[in-house]
Amino acid sequence: MVGNAGRFAYACDALLGLPLSDTPPAMVRRADGSLLLGSASGLRATTAEGCPRPLAGELANVPVYALAGTGSTIFAFAGDGVYRSTDAGESWQLRSPFASGAMISALIHADGKLYASRGTSVLVSSDDGASFEVSSAERALTLLAVDTRLWAAVRSATAVGNRGTEIWRAATAAGPWRSVLALNYFGGLTIDAEGTVWVGDEGGGLFRSLDGETFTNVAPELYPSCLQADGARIYSCNEDLPSQPALFDTSAPVVKLADVEQLVACEGVTTICAAAWVEWQRDVLLRPILPNGTFADAAVPDAGVADAGVSDASSIVDAEVDASVQPRTREDGCHLGSRDGAPWALALALLATRRRKLGRA
Repeated sequence: MVGNAGRFAYACDALLGLPLSDTPPAMVRRADGSLLLGSASGLRATTAEGCPRPLAGELANVPVYALAGTGSTIFAFAGDGVYRSTDAGESWQLRSPFASGAMISALIHADGKLYASRGTSVLVSSDDGASFEVSSAERALTLLAVDTRLWAAVRSATAVGNRGTEIWRAATAAGPWRSVLALNYFGGLTIDAEGTVWVGDEGGGLFRSLDGETFTNVAPELYPSCLQADGARIYSCNEDLPSQPALFDTSAPVVKLADVEQLVACEGVTTICAAAWVEWQRDVLLRPILPNGTFADAAVPDAGVADAGVSDASSIVDAEVDASVQPRTREDGCHLGSRDGAPWALALALLATRRRKLGRA
């Protein structure tokens, strides 16, 4: 979801031409509110309104696994090394080549340094990625954030299936690293303007720490799948049914997918995306579109929206809906605007198939 000028929009994998994945792509929000997104099929971009924008350049068709940066300076880890852009991602220069298979799991740009994680190694560059100092940790980790400390996610030694993640912390890249919080499923980490650390558990819970040592579950009813601080505000993507909020401001509901009632057209785009849940598709998509672009009150029979008189229709491609649900037709458009206004605060993305909190290993 992309928040902008008092509303939120939803974008999905199919719209952006990304392969279906359970993992949200690496992303960076640019100064104008647009997004850069890295994927195995190359670098992608949206406008501030959530519509796809074509990209040319060195990484347009190169797998991009990690992104970091602010303003006009952005870093990327692509298939063969670390790249830097000084024009907000429009062009790129290779800074450090990496051997084939030397995958970086995360990039973070903080305090003028570039941090990266690769297996059990933590890499730090003071020259914009031209060279790195390498330190070793005792376990494989993925960097999550850097403030006065380094934060990382580590698979628990007692993990079963995909259940079992720990949050580790270190004062420096050289360590020592230690576990400070155990989770069922990692649901995001963010640090607010006051230095408070927030961690989400997709299995249930929003944890807060004022000192980075002790954590309190302040919202056990939430099931966060992503977190983002905006000053003192914390936004959380919640993984639940469409009748319940999908986005929270700390613990107050902001947006429900069931409230989505308008498709917003993007010039030159013929693919549109439904929201993720079967119930939303049944209750909302089967309602005809009125001339003003909003949905009619009554649903139409299951024969399909095209039968309700929708003209110039194109197939819905929904990267998140169950495969058993047949695609419907709908007028051209690319993202979903919410009728519930919300302050502009951040760019959140729900761009991949989300795991359900029930029935996981």
